[in-house]
Amino acid sequence: MRILVAEDELVTVELYAAVLEERGHKVVVTYDGQQCLSSFKNSSVPFDVVILDYKLPLIDGLQAAKQILEIEPEQRIIFTSAYVTDTLGDAIRDLKRVVELIQKPFLPETLVNQVEDSSAAQKLRELNADVKDDEGDVDRLLQQLRAIQRPKTI
Repeated sequence: MRILVAEDELVTVELYAAVLEERGHKVVVTYDGQQCLSSFKNSSVPFDVVILDYKLPLIDGLQAAKQILEIEPEQRIIFTSAYVTDTLGDAIRDLKRVVELIQKPFLPETLVNQVEDSSAAQKLRELNADVKDDEGDVDRLLQQLRAIQRPKTI
């Protein structure tokens, strides 16, 4: 898989890249939202997954995701955040969709397992079909997302 990672903590992003590359994935690393968008826009080959830290300098993860989805509406995005309820609520409000989440802190294997788990994609699309009607019920959507994603991610 080709994976774009945006994370402003150097040690963290190096760990992400190392564990994902060890599994044979091609990883492009960026350190802020602006670099992420530039790498996304300038890539001649699409990314299978974009991993965004929710709190990024210059352009935050949510705004980066919004611009990425304007270019590629079906792009798979995984947010990493210590505040998953807030992140999910903001994604529903601003992106009009439920996104995959991994709650910080997490083990490197958790990231690899979530990235490599494509089985949730269809269920997530179905959940997103109903998001417009459920914008106010973030807790219920978070519970549904927990049922879709791999255990121990959120």
